[in-house]
Amino acid sequence: MKKFWKYLAAAAVIMSVTPLMSCDDDDDYSSSPGRPDYSKNRVYMLDPESDYATIAYKVSGEFINSLENPLTLTQIRCTRPAPEDVTVIAEIDPTLVDEYNQANGTDCDLMQGAKLVNTTYTIPRGEFLATEKLAVDFSDRSALAGNEKNLVLPIAITHVTGGLVISKTSRFFIVFDYQANELTPDINNYIDVDVTESGWQSAYTNYVIKDFITAEWAAENAVTVNATVDNTLIASYNAEHETNYKELSVTVQPVTLAKDATSADLSIRLSNYTGVDNDEAYLVPLRLSIASGAGAALDADVVYVIIRKMPVVMSYEGSYQPSSWTRIPYESTWSATLYTNDGQEVSMNGHLSGSSGQYVKQGEVFEVDFGAPITVGGMGLRFSVWYRAVDDIYDIQLSNDKTNWIDVQGSICSGDTSTYQVFNKPRTFRYMRFTFGTPSYSASYTPLLQSVTFWNI
Repeated sequence: MKKFWKYLAAAAVIMSVTPLMSCDDDDDYSSSPGRPDYSKNRVYMLDPESDYATIAYKVSGEFINSLENPLTLTQIRCTRPAPEDVTVIAEIDPTLVDEYNQANGTDCDLMQGAKLVNTTYTIPRGEFLATEKLAVDFSDRSALAGNEKNLVLPIAITHVTGGLVISKTSRFFIVFDYQANELTPDINNYIDVDVTESGWQSAYTNYVIKDFITAEWAAENAVTVNATVDNTLIASYNAEHETNYKELSVTVQPVTLAKDATSADLSIRLSNYTGVDNDEAYLVPLRLSIASGAGAALDADVVYVIIRKMPVVMSYEGSYQPSSWTRIPYESTWSATLYTNDGQEVSMNGHLSGSSGQYVKQGEVFEVDFGAPITVGGMGLRFSVWYRAVDDIYDIQLSNDKTNWIDVQGSICSGDTSTYQVFNKPRTFRYMRFTFGTPSYSASYTPLLQSVTFWNI
């Protein structure tokens, strides 16, 4: 089927005008192949000078992006100077909807309510262009509300005077793309059980995962999403991720995204999860589906909730001491040892440093003994100058008996003279050790550690 028209598309990102015509369009060629036919003066629509904003709409009928209204499209022109004042009639032509759908494999309905600002245009004698441009008025958008379908608005030149001929390329098809409010759930959610917390065995029984679902824009209607446990997915998840999560009995409430809200929480009730204290971890696979609420769509229908012992995490806070931190005073019971690469054990003084600083090399281990367990929120390292500092410390561990060590997640990066690190929550321990990483400048400038400090936050 020949497509003798121009197409104003708004399917994905932009709305643009593209000529779609056959190379043997008899508007342009005479009976002699390859030779233009200038014997007839034709009237047609010019290609627009630029692209327009997306015409995508919500279930409420509101356009997603602002759109100039009326929307100016293009001018009508003739191929030769007008022999007289020429009148051109342009109209919205519903009969062309089927042609558009057949040519594009779509199922668009006619866009109701839109209208041309003018239907009659004049090309003055001796001129090529009409005095006014084609423009569409979208003030009436009642047909969009609740429609949830793609729509098309066909515009065509239907009549011309002065003996001119209507070009077969004298049509536009403006597409209105329906877009649902995309609801994005967190694919992997973690319930980190802090086994050092008093009453932790029941503290997480009724748990709320905040902002479990986020919406692309404020909900125009209340939306309810059902969350159904599907434990048949545990085995495949463990195989894919090389984990050993176990099944846990839970009760999950439907998720409600309130009208005008952009996020919604998930409420989940856990049964006996105390196995986390023995390093067991549990997996709850959830299948999601929209139970009610128009104008929304999920971008994922399977998510996972992981219940585990809270990991100990230390992260970089900055190069300057936070004003809210208070330093933990040094005690005479504190000591530190540097385990060097050549097998030596260098003891530090009460301030956890050498008298004028201690040179440290990559791979050497620094160990602190507080004499008794203390609670620490953050740690500071100070070097002599930035080019005698380290870029990171790693293999961070905590212990209360120097036998059972807890791994701390995180690699502390700085490269500055001073650097401060913070735990994800204050931790109580007697021993701490870590390994020095790469020098911040070069191996020729051995890092010179001056002090290690500990802080309440």
